Amino acid sequence: MFTDLSTLKPDTWQMEVFKAALSLGVGAGIALIGGLLVGHLTNKWQQSQQTRQKKYETDLNAVKSFYDLYGEFFAVWKLWNYELEAGKSNLPNQKWNLLDRAAVAEGKVEAILVKIASEKELTKAQIETLGMFRQAYQHLRQKIRDDAKLEWPHSEHPQYLEFKRRAAELAAVLADSNVDQSEQLRLITANKPWEDRWNSLLG
Repeated sequence: MFTDLSTLKPDTWQMEVFKAALSLGVGAGIALIGGLLVGHLTNKWQQSQQTRQKKYETDLNAVKSFYDLYGEFFAVWKLWNYELEAGKSNLPNQKWNLLDRAAVAEGKVEAILVKIASEKELTKAQIETLGMFRQAYQHLRQKIRDDAKLEWPHSEHPQYLEFKRRAAELAAVLADSNVDQSEQLRLITANKPWEDRWNSLLG
């Protein structure tokens, strides 16, 4: 209800004006502070979302890079062994080409391990997995350097099994997953029984 200022004495009238102005000022101040606070919180939320999105994209790229490096290991390994079995016909050129690919892959693995070690709190078992997986790439490079085959003649070879197990565990670390898929990978990449079943298709 509004006060009729004409019926008030001058002192009372001035007081009413002052109270009304004060009320308006307080209301405007509260609205301004509220607006600033909402704007600040909105800005912080947007920055947080952008940071999370950037981290997600970085992690996704790391996972993709890891999968590519896993495939590159097998390609270099097989090509190197085949080259040696072929009687070293083109060894000088092929050796340096494959040694270069092995060294580049090892360097990229190292970069992924640095990312993981700097961003995640790792368990002792996870640290062991990363260290052992790194050794496989180093081992491949050294075999090429020394003109020696990487002798993993079958899918149940201990080092081959270890490599696959550690690869699955590292993938889980990258994906922040607690699910152990190493047994699935071992079964999928086992020569037996898939080789026999595949060959049986020939009749």
